[in-house]
Amino acid sequence: MATTKGFTAAGATFGIDVTNGNSYVTIGQIKTLQPTQPKWKFEDITCLSSPTQGSGVIMEQMPTILDPGSYTGTAIYLPSDAGLIALRASCNAGNLAAFSLTLPPDKVGGQSSTGDNWKFSGFVSDLVEPDTYDSSKAVTYKFTVLRNTASAYTQGS
Repeated sequence: MATTKGFTAAGATFGIDVTNGNSYVTIGQIKTLQPTQPKWKFEDITCLSSPTQGSGVIMEQMPTILDPGSYTGTAIYLPSDAGLIALRASCNAGNLAAFSLTLPPDKVGGQSSTGDNWKFSGFVSDLVEPDTYDSSKAVTYKFTVLRNTASAYTQGS
């Protein structure tokens, strides 16, 4: 009998390093973090010598630009949070920053000390703070990081 396995992202950290010195400041109390996947753009290079099928010509394409994607997050607004302060500074300056996403260890899958990690550089393109005022809910803010590099992946252990 197969056993379904999995784990949540509870305990994951998403950090920003505005000094590029591998010293990440954790962005506190992130509720959701949604990545978009890298996507290639292509140039149509169909020409007179392209292969045919039946009476038609088969379109040939060449990859030209890789859009590395983005991360969009929603977090609980805490004015004193060092991660929010670093996001704000990076957004206001338009500076390239280093980012790190670390999942908790997958204990069921055999990881005991560290979870999977992705590191990349990017720009804070949007920072909406706060975005909701409701007496029955926590005040939140949203941010978007546009990746400027492909992610470097390190498997947890």
